[in-house]
Amino acid sequence: MKTFTETLDEHIKATPDLTEAGLARSVGLDKSTIRQMIKFGRQPGVENALKICAALGTTIEDFMGGDRPALEAQFLELAAQLTDAERQVLEASLKAMIESRNRVPE
Repeated sequence: MKTFTETLDEHIKATPDLTEAGLARSVGLDKSTIRQMIKFGRQPGVENALKICAALGTTIEDFMGGDRPALEAQFLELAAQLTDAERQVLEASLKAMIESRNRVPE
């Protein structure tokens, strides 16, 4: 399975109107951030991955190829390595992300 940054690099190369700097600007990141991620294979945090996908008009699942069983298996494998307390923090963080995404701006 390709990493997020490998998929992002391929997507940028395949999309003539998309540049690393332009994507970074639309996401609200420093223009070198996307370039650094791709050049050094650094994976973004969940928040930045969500922002990047939103700027591209997609979801992480669809962006990563829609391979839901493999993606779910990867999340479960990672979650299994966490302590109970860490899993509770992860669950609370995921719920907060979903709630903030669903909030209607005032």
